[in-house]
Amino acid sequence: MKRLDVATVADFRSRGQSGPFASSSELFEARTLLFLGSWLENAGAARDWPLHLCCIGEPPETVVKLAHRCGAKIYRCLPWENEEMGPTFNKFRAFDIQAETPRLLMLDVDTIILQDLSPYAELPDGLCLLPNLINYICLESWTRVYQDLGLSVPSERWQSALCYYGGKHYPGEPHPGYSEPMPPYFNAGVIVAPWDSQLAQAWPSFAKELQKRYHGRSGDFRFLLFDEGSLALAVTELRGRGIPFTPLPPALHGHVLFYLSGAVTHSQVALFHATGLFRKRGSTASFDAIDELQLWAESQGERRASFPNCGPQQLREFQKLVRQLEGLMQRHVYPVMNSYDWKKTVLRTLRRHLLRPLLRLLRRLRQR
Repeated sequence: MKRLDVATVADFRSRGQSGPFASSSELFEARTLLFLGSWLENAGAARDWPLHLCCIGEPPETVVKLAHRCGAKIYRCLPWENEEMGPTFNKFRAFDIQAETPRLLMLDVDTIILQDLSPYAELPDGLCLLPNLINYICLESWTRVYQDLGLSVPSERWQSALCYYGGKHYPGEPHPGYSEPMPPYFNAGVIVAPWDSQLAQAWPSFAKELQKRYHGRSGDFRFLLFDEGSLALAVTELRGRGIPFTPLPPALHGHVLFYLSGAVTHSQVALFHATGLFRKRGSTASFDAIDELQLWAESQGERRASFPNCGPQQLREFQKLVRQLEGLMQRHVYPVMNSYDWKKTVLRTLRRHLLRPLLRLLRRLRQR
């Protein structure tokens, strides 16, 4: 069977070291434990693939032990970002690993393996990515960027994944042009790339160029400064050089919107991108892994209003996901990060089964 190098990057520096936009080391510890635990339980035949964990800062002993159980190679890396470029660009450290196969499966550390990853090995040669979930950059701004860089504006126009699967604007997330067809624009959480595709050179190069040209700009230009803006330019250039491209199907880059839209059932999803999970609520709040999951599930479930076709079946599929994540959390995160506290357990139960349902009922009554 074909194999891929699997690499992810985690930032274990403290909040003060890693800047105002980075999560604390505690949150990255939880994300990494969940990622590694899901690999250990669910990667299937892909367990034989080389797994690489790139660590910014010193990894906690809990992570080191679980990484060794997974057979992962640990790399201790310096940050990639500078004063102007944020910590999302630390993912470029995945390009520094010692390659053992012809292709790289580059994963954000908040991705969670739900079943055998072998289907990734059967993807066509070339670059494989998911069209971006939301179009944060309008066509006029994209046109300006390509012209500023002396590049031809791509003739292709894609819908965002949100619009393609029947979604509407997320409540409380205004941005320009979200429903407009867009030039090729990709999510950077799951990427399959041949090592000889030159993505490792083109993507960082465009990231530096965009920072130099647009740092401090307002409007939708600020979205160019995240990793996905430069990724779009890099992939477009590489496709122009003849590198093949295949869109990833939702089952190979799962997201909440695919559950709520009915694009997938839980049994189809091999890998889930848990964006928004483990974002500490307040800098003084004590971290509780299970409570974090419950808060995340509630906030994601509220997005069903964005999907007119989201009904009981879609919500049941989403709850299957939540139950699987909770099981992984109970086995790999909670035991090492949270000591048992009966008072906290009682309070969590009351919040989950009494207070939160009551608040949801009150919100529905107000809407009437």
